[in-house]
Amino acid sequence: MKSFTCAALACIGLLCADSGIAATDQEHVLVTDKLPPARHSLSEVDLANYTGFAQIVDRSQFDHRFVDLGQLLNDLPGIQVAQYGGLGTFSSVSIRGSSGKQVSVFLDGLLLNSPGSGGVNVGTIPSVLIEQIEAYPDFTPIQLGNANLAGAINFRSRQLSDDDIGAQLSLAAGSFGTRNAELSGWGSQRGWQLLGGLSSTRADNDYPVAEELFRTTSKRRQNDGYRQRNGFIKLARDTEMGRLSTLAQYSQSEKELPTTLNHERDNATLDNSSWRLQAVYDYRLGEVDIAHRGFATEVSDLFTDSDSTIGLGEDKTETELRGIGLYNTARWQWGQHEMSLGLELRQDDLDQHDQLEKRKLTGAQRHTAVLAVADNWEVGDQLLLSGAVRHYLQNDSIEFSLSDEAENDRISASSLQLGGQWQVSRSLSLKSNAGLLLRLPTLSEKFGARGLLAGNPELLEEQALSADMGMIIRHRNLRATASVFHRQVDDGIVTIYDSRGIGKPQNIGRSTTTGLESELHWQALTWLA
Repeated sequence: MKSFTCAALACIGLLCADSGIAATDQEHVLVTDKLPPARHSLSEVDLANYTGFAQIVDRSQFDHRFVDLGQLLNDLPGIQVAQYGGLGTFSSVSIRGSSGKQVSVFLDGLLLNSPGSGGVNVGTIPSVLIEQIEAYPDFTPIQLGNANLAGAINFRSRQLSDDDIGAQLSLAAGSFGTRNAELSGWGSQRGWQLLGGLSSTRADNDYPVAEELFRTTSKRRQNDGYRQRNGFIKLARDTEMGRLSTLAQYSQSEKELPTTLNHERDNATLDNSSWRLQAVYDYRLGEVDIAHRGFATEVSDLFTDSDSTIGLGEDKTETELRGIGLYNTARWQWGQHEMSLGLELRQDDLDQHDQLEKRKLTGAQRHTAVLAVADNWEVGDQLLLSGAVRHYLQNDSIEFSLSDEAENDRISASSLQLGGQWQVSRSLSLKSNAGLLLRLPTLSEKFGARGLLAGNPELLEEQALSADMGMIIRHRNLRATASVFHRQVDDGIVTIYDSRGIGKPQNIGRSTTTGLESELHWQALTWLA
């Protein structure tokens, strides 16, 4: 359900080199596949050598207003965001008719999808942290490592600068109890560049609802409030060999969980806390560009239903997810070929505890290795051909503490993607891509989830044959894109529920999606698009 919010926004620039900020009531999203002004790291995507139909939302389009990043994605061609309630409610991304599990979501190349459920809530990503949103509807660039069968979304964090010092404060208020405050500051000291930010968001989400939807006389949504607090700090320094940058981020939120009964006594909640630490070292060794990206993350969810308003009994379950990994990338020029090599090593641990009985329920571990090889071949001045191969090695294990049972499973699989880009003229370029892609099963699909899902260790990976082709036209202030796409998914994982309401995933799904995407952007005047 979507609601329209009228917000009043105040922005104050302190000590800024460019202190004049023009306020406007216009809201629009700029979508482009042009290369950003500066690419500080090899781990960032080089759009000039990406043959897919990339879509970019720059921070300048939402910097001075309160936004839900899921809504920005929902405005892009071919992308749909399903939001199951008010602000802060779980928001799942679909690209070209896919499921949310089939789309990889990254933060600076760090995969955010849960190895347990496969999903990620894009609605909880704080806008104060984000510089731009990159959408890749066809294929996942090699710089992002792990890939999926329905493309990727990459949220890039704010960029550092050693040219100025300043701060910005943003305040917003709107309907349904919406309040938002963001404070960020930046500067440099002794060769170190610094950027930090804090944000706080809350909403009552007491929006009107139709009486016939619920077995109650209430005309407002009950128990759907949301509160979130975020903080981040980013440091970078140029060295003799290259550049070192780090990002530390912390987030805490409390989400009330509504029910179909919509009673005032409903009091189920989902509390979340997470922290992430990433570091990238980008340097050149001889003729080879090299980047190392290391990360560590921990996410904790606490589900509380003390009066059994959602489930079948009193419940207080905590789920902890910890991940650590390293992604190494190398790139070198060999004649007209730009060769790239990537190796990702990652370990994820997932533990679930019953806080009422003070006992551990499950403990799972996933080891993932992804080897990627890519080639961008410049055939003359107008034609670019690209190819990429990924091979996945995945080892899963799980222990069920209550039954003293344990299970293990291994998967070895490969994917392939090919692309081409022909620059017909200065204004017209043609693109085409094809590939054999896949999605590996999640831990819950393979081993089950407490009381809801019976696992199926025999599951195969979902496979997809995907292709698209189209054109991009740029002429003065006009930009137009049009493309057709086709995706056929085999061995799709479908959950079949028995008479008890317990589901079991099976490889019985097959789907075919064909469509047309188009967009026209005209910058009529400096202030009108």
